[in-house]
Amino acid sequence: MNNFGTIFKYECKKIFTKKIFMISTVLCVIAIVLTLTVPLQGDYYGDGGVRIDSNKNMYLKDKEYAEALDGRIVNQQLIEETVEAYRKVPQDRVATEEYLTYARPYSEIFNFIRSYSGIPLSELYSWEPNEADVYKMHLEMLEKYWENLRLSEREKEFWRAQEDEIAKPITYHKTHFYNEILSGIQTVGLMTLMIIALCLSGIFSGERQRGTDSIMLCTKNGKSRLYLAKIAAAIIFSAAVATLLFAATLLIVLAVYGPDDPGAALQLIYLQTSAHITCAGAVGILFVSLLAAAVVTGILCSVLSEAFGSGIAVIAVMIALLIIPMMFSVPEQYRIAAQIWDWLPFGFVSPRNIFGSYTLPIFGKHFAAWQAVPGIYAVLSAAVALMGFARYRRWNVGGR
Repeated sequence: MNNFGTIFKYECKKIFTKKIFMISTVLCVIAIVLTLTVPLQGDYYGDGGVRIDSNKNMYLKDKEYAEALDGRIVNQQLIEETVEAYRKVPQDRVATEEYLTYARPYSEIFNFIRSYSGIPLSELYSWEPNEADVYKMHLEMLEKYWENLRLSEREKEFWRAQEDEIAKPITYHKTHFYNEILSGIQTVGLMTLMIIALCLSGIFSGERQRGTDSIMLCTKNGKSRLYLAKIAAAIIFSAAVATLLFAATLLIVLAVYGPDDPGAALQLIYLQTSAHITCAGAVGILFVSLLAAAVVTGILCSVLSEAFGSGIAVIAVMIALLIIPMMFSVPEQYRIAAQIWDWLPFGFVSPRNIFGSYTLPIFGKHFAAWQAVPGIYAVLSAAVALMGFARYRRWNVGGR
């Protein structure tokens, strides 16, 4: 028990060779594959139940149209082209011959204009195209959004400054690859945290249930090195699971949808953010956020395993913590509570919260969620690990 490296390797081997880890990981990868490929299966039907084409061919055609528009600036000329094309389509029908011929090649731009400006769909057909109006209405929509979130004036100034750094008019790029990553990251996050909970729930409690803890705790290094080795193994395992599932998602999305321009503005996908970052940068932020949430969850799960002495109890608590954020959220009028709730590990791994508008002020400077939360998790992880260590030492002295 005198060699920390030996203990650490042994603890890692115990966790990584668990059948539950192998089975759950395989099932999660299969679920990711199905989630990404099922929408491309089957047929697409238009008005009156008439089959238009297969979903796969529809996607390939939309991809072709998007690639034709890639690199074009969403300026007056492109806005006029888009609105003119859609005016040729009967407003009360979809998937008509007119839509497929004239409007569909501009569908990506049309949907962006509609969402970015907030103009109701019914008004877009009669709206007089104006580039300045699109970007002005977007700023007005952001101001209302910030007001609803109860942001302070300093926070609003922070986001206005970020918004000013974004090049406008925005350049359109095809973002199917990044859209799938952002839309699926919350599911990947939940899978990651679930695997961590299942596999680490018995990291300490298993020793008690097998009756081997009394032997290990009375050894020379039972009070410190064993605990540190288990926590270190939990950290490595949690980071490995997050990396594995995130990498699997990237590879699957890349194989199904192909790559996109890494310089595409994040606003092409997530319109409510004023973050001055690219889609490629957003993917990197998603990974760091997932990694941070996984590590703090792994440490929490390990400490709970030591505290409860029951793997089943730990799993029950972790499942509850995973499910509750999906069932409800804290209303925006309770600003502080809403921000804390959104930044908890079990709900943070979603674009809505990672790229949300809540900030953390430190010494007069404001930090966005993706900048602040990983650091908060690092401090929280250390605090939880130390509390667990203090309790572990007490159990070693008087638990038997």
